[in-house]
Amino acid sequence: MTRKLMTSQEVADAIGVTPQTVNAWAREGRLPYVEVGPKTRRFWMDDILAHLSKNQVGIKEDDNGKAVVETVD
Repeated sequence: MTRKLMTSQEVADAIGVTPQTVNAWAREGRLPYVEVGPKTRRFWMDDILAHLSKNQVGIKEDDNGKAVVETVD
């Protein structure tokens, strides 16, 4: 099976957060990513899911009904 590099939007849609959250977590070192250009990062979904499952505390719903992933720092 071929692994697919995903954009921050695709990762955000898959895990129920915003692309800004995905990029912030990447900058903070909380999500693994690959740099494919000076301002462009991509994500291997299986790496993201493995990282989240290892570090995830839980998923809750915010006041607007949006899923929020709580992770261990």
